[in-house]
Amino acid sequence: MAIENVIETDVLVIGGGQAGFFAAIKAKEKGVNVTLVDKGYASKAGQTVNPEMFDVFNPDRHDLDAWVKSGHASNEYLDSLECVEIVFKGSLAVWQDLCSWGIKSFK
Repeated sequence: MAIENVIETDVLVIGGGQAGFFAAIKAKEKGVNVTLVDKGYASKAGQTVNPEMFDVFNPDRHDLDAWVKSGHASNEYLDSLECVEIVFKGSLAVWQDLCSWGIKSFK
C-alpha cells in the first residue's frame, strides 16, 4: 500500500548538515517557503557533529593564492581550485552571518 504525502515548497534543501541548514536559513530570509529533508536527525548529518574549525579568509589580512593552494593541498588535490577560491572568498560573509545568529568566536 503506497502512502502519498504532497508538500508544496519554493525551495527544497536536501541534507541537514551545516551547508543544508545554512542554505535553508538564507533562503527563508529571502521570504520563500523552505522545506529541509534529511536522512537522519537534523544537525547530525555530514560534518556538523565534528566542528573543529572554520577557516575565515579576510582579504585585508590574508593572501588568497596562498590560502587556495593550502586548501587544495589539504583536500588532497581532489577538489577544484575554482571551488576552493569561491569558498574562501565567501567565508567572511558566512562567518558574519553565523556570528549574527549567536555563534561565538573562539579566538
